[in-house]
Amino acid sequence: MRTSLSTRSGLLLSLGVRLNVGVARFYNGTQPTDADTALSGNTLLVECALPTTAYSIAADVLTVIMSAGTLVASGTPTFARFFQFGGVTPVFDMAVGADLVLSKAAWTVGESFPAPNIRITLPVGT
Repeated sequence: MRTSLSTRSGLLLSLGVRLNVGVARFYNGTQPTDADTALSGNTLLVECALPTTAYSIAADVLTVIMSAGTLVASGTPTFARFFQFGGVTPVFDMAVGADLVLSKAAWTVGESFPAPNIRITLPVGT
């Protein structure tokens, strides 16, 4: 299947809308196989709020917008799980290092956690 630019943009828009007024939670430990799989032994390190409009789309790229957070536990984030409004329904997970890059590896409780720059694209053949 080879989708058009407008179809890819529509898919990104649908993904972005699901993030409005949601949260991004960064955890340590082994990342679950997918966003529908329950957490198992993971520690919440920080939660970042997503604003009313949590995304922008330009040139077929979805940019996720979020607020900075404050660490509630010390550790090394291994993945982030993004949730819809209410913080219950997951939208997607991202692996730290592979899908998103943080400014440093280990974080300390009480430390300010800057909002990472998250950009999502879909391959042309999607």
